[in-house]
Amino acid sequence: MKWTSLKGRLETLPLVLAGPMLRKVTPDSVTVWFALKESVSEVYLEVLNDMGQPVMSGTRPTIAIGTNLHLVAVTATIIPPRVELEKNIVYRYQVEFRSNGTTTKLADVIDIRAKLAYEPYDLPSFCLPPEDLNQLRLIQGSCRKPHGRGKDALAILDDLIAQATSSQRPLARPHQLLLTGDQIYADDVSESLLMVLIDAAKILIGQEYVPGIIGPARKIGASTSDDFYDFNHPIPACLRAFVLLSPGPGRFSIRPGFTSSAMENHLMSLGEYLSMYLFVWSDVLWPSVMPTFDELAAEVYTLIPKEDGLSTLKRKTIQTRTERVAEFFRTLPQVRRALANIPTYMMFDDHEITDDWNMTRQFCSDVYSSDLGLRIVQNALVAYALCQHWGNAPEQFEAANSALPGTALLQLLDKGTAEQYGAHSPDILTLIGVHRINDALGLSSDYDLYHDEGQSLVYNFTVEGPKHHVIFTDTRTWRSFKKDEEGSHMLSASQLKVQIYDKRPKHGNKALLVVLSTNAPPIQPIRVASAHSGASNTFEHYPDIYEAWECPSAAFDRLLVTLTDMLPILGETKHYGHIVVLSGDVHHSFASRLVYKAKSRFEDLEAQPATAIIAQLVTSPFKNEDNDTIGVHRDGYDFAPWWGEPLVPPHRPEFYIGPIDGATVYAKNVFISDEPGYRYSLEYLIASNKGVSLSPRPLIPLVPTDGTEDPFKMMARAYREASEIIRRYNRTLKKKQEIVGRNNIGEIEFESAEKINHKLRWWHPDRGDLWVETLYEVSLEPWVEPNPRGV
Repeated sequence: MKWTSLKGRLETLPLVLAGPMLRKVTPDSVTVWFALKESVSEVYLEVLNDMGQPVMSGTRPTIAIGTNLHLVAVTATIIPPRVELEKNIVYRYQVEFRSNGTTTKLADVIDIRAKLAYEPYDLPSFCLPPEDLNQLRLIQGSCRKPHGRGKDALAILDDLIAQATSSQRPLARPHQLLLTGDQIYADDVSESLLMVLIDAAKILIGQEYVPGIIGPARKIGASTSDDFYDFNHPIPACLRAFVLLSPGPGRFSIRPGFTSSAMENHLMSLGEYLSMYLFVWSDVLWPSVMPTFDELAAEVYTLIPKEDGLSTLKRKTIQTRTERVAEFFRTLPQVRRALANIPTYMMFDDHEITDDWNMTRQFCSDVYSSDLGLRIVQNALVAYALCQHWGNAPEQFEAANSALPGTALLQLLDKGTAEQYGAHSPDILTLIGVHRINDALGLSSDYDLYHDEGQSLVYNFTVEGPKHHVIFTDTRTWRSFKKDEEGSHMLSASQLKVQIYDKRPKHGNKALLVVLSTNAPPIQPIRVASAHSGASNTFEHYPDIYEAWECPSAAFDRLLVTLTDMLPILGETKHYGHIVVLSGDVHHSFASRLVYKAKSRFEDLEAQPATAIIAQLVTSPFKNEDNDTIGVHRDGYDFAPWWGEPLVPPHRPEFYIGPIDGATVYAKNVFISDEPGYRYSLEYLIASNKGVSLSPRPLIPLVPTDGTEDPFKMMARAYREASEIIRRYNRTLKKKQEIVGRNNIGEIEFESAEKINHKLRWWHPDRGDLWVETLYEVSLEPWVEPNPRGV
């Protein structure tokens, strides 16, 4: 069976292509996001209480992004004289689509009970975070690549919500979903999926031009006087690296210098980026079968000679990736239902745009001095703003205020043509926070990536609850690059204040959580690679080598100062308490604990003592395990690539002591008595035994005496079950889990004020229908002695 184009299927598809996705929820507002195939003049959202009475409502027209793609994030607000939403109540919501005097209910276009609601409810539902911090359930995850190996762990969330709603404890359901980056992979796309996305982009958006690509040529590299490539004939899979590599002489000078190691199938057009979001959040647009290798090859051979075609090895790789994409598709109904029933917040990392986005000075200098590079980054950030950020911060897109950057962006995009999109590009670049960078400045001096404040979208935001406060930071678009440093500082000193300190809770004693899309700090292999980049990458590529908060470093010390500034004052001057850092990015999950003690912190003008615990909880990937991550899963912190030794000395905590006065040269055998200004101890934790669930031991019947066969069979079956439990028990105790490298999803729970639990659920490698739980228990008490790796 051949795959079929969306062109022949669109009319048969329902109005709703993706969604509903429940986004920002507060006591006085609820936002839901949709992607539709037709324009709707009024999308009506109504929130019902547990008695079925309307308590909130709101309307919003759709935005016509393309001929067959219309997006909306509709927000409902309180219906007077009612007051804000209450805790400990399960709310439901319903949606109507109104156009030309006709009203279509969500139930008319989708079987809500079967596809969107959880028993016993007939509509999508949610509840607010509880007043009791110990009952709060936060779900965390990152890095979801459709052709990644293994089963999609985000689908586990569907089971968690279903378990809670079907039990006698519906209010024990997960309360918020925190996605910390790489919700899509723009640079690393499977060949079959890209072929489908190219087709969907043309049908949904229509013709699009991307400047800088020589075309509309039918042969890669052919010369023409036109300065754009006609995306009615887009570059097919396997061939896109040609136009995305580092600039070269002559006609190759238009290449933007992307640095991803997987550019052959990179997304390029706005339609492709938008289609990717629709495909990873919904099963509606997918064809019944994916393109085969031969169908892909036929596309490729229109641009390259057949004798230079795809090898036998490539055939096997493409077929494997296509099978993994099909596995991803099978769990999309569960993912779609889960996303309709839990408030969801998300922040980009690099793969939403391209791998290594803004990672180095050279990347920025090459990409932002290229028209093609600017347009691809623009397309990616426009898609991010529409599909992710609109739901994070709907207040930046309020329809009544055209001065808001989000609203202005929607106005520029609504009902626009490809030509208008190109003409508006300078304004769009400002609104989404992308700027050209002068080559000379980029190569010769320090500079920061920056926004036009007041004119650009602000991507950092906060999520608040009665007893917790989450700060999502934007560490991608505010980077600074210093002389003689290969990497970047994630946030400048001023942005540490703006994005973290100024976003601290204004009232109440709340648990503080800060989302940093990259680790602070990472595990030791990445830290060693960062310190010895040349030697390390000679043998093993570390894609995140400059992507973490290196410890120790000036940038990391400034981060600690900012974090401790938010802590309450104990006594007269001392900052005291704990902060939880959430991150992902690295395709393995772990927990670390840093004890920070200071008499005078880094760059303090006046001494400000501090004692703090920084608990870092890392969750990655949802779907992107590979041989290395499985090796990390097996060996833990002792994992090393084939060329090296284990990179973490066993049973040894790491300490760093801040600077002392080094102006004096001390004679031999003269000891320095001055204490350092600050010090910290870093521990990488291992899981506790509580994370292992064993089935109840079956009772083995006595040996039968009547000579019949059935009791012997029962006894043998019970014996086999008991033996298997003992084998699993012995395997479990043989080595405690240190790092989880399988596809996983994280859950965060507080246990009193002294401990936070980081629970990871990952698919059993031999039983795809079962998951395994791994639990890290992180003490938040600074006087608890270090216990690295459980020893």
